[in-house]
Amino acid sequence: MTYLLDANVLITAKRDHYRFATFPCYWDYVLQRAGDGTLCSVDPVRQELIEKQDDLSQWVTDSCPDTMFETPDGATGVALTKLGIWTMAPERPYSQAARAEFLGVADSVLVAHALAHEHTVVTHEKPAPQAIHKIKIPDACRALGVRCIDPYRLLEEIGARF
Repeated sequence: MTYLLDANVLITAKRDHYRFATFPCYWDYVLQRAGDGTLCSVDPVRQELIEKQDDLSQWVTDSCPDTMFETPDGATGVALTKLGIWTMAPERPYSQAARAEFLGVADSVLVAHALAHEHTVVTHEKPAPQAIHKIKIPDACRALGVRCIDPYRLLEEIGARF
């Protein structure tokens, strides 16, 4: 099984739980599991992380193998169309700004790539199906039948031990 990481998984780990200086074993483990194909993300997430120009962006640039960030392909494009149709459906409660934002950021590519390649999405986001001003990854995943879990469930499922 392959798990696609949302940017917030790495950002929160770096900032709150697994700081580079204190938990290098966590970051080594992420790289190890990226190397065996268990953990990855999509190229737009890489771009989002690099734009921050901090120690995490440096880690992404210097340490992550290219294979950790998959390039969206034709199947992802087809899935993006399905996701766009769901997002823009008039019966959805979302504002036009929320729809445009979701379809314009890495989140939509992450969900579509997971749909296209039967991956599991990993995010800290919580569902908010009644939200109007923000489309949450878990809600989009649920609507399209994509499995979505939090990072702690991920660590349990892959048998991480630190």
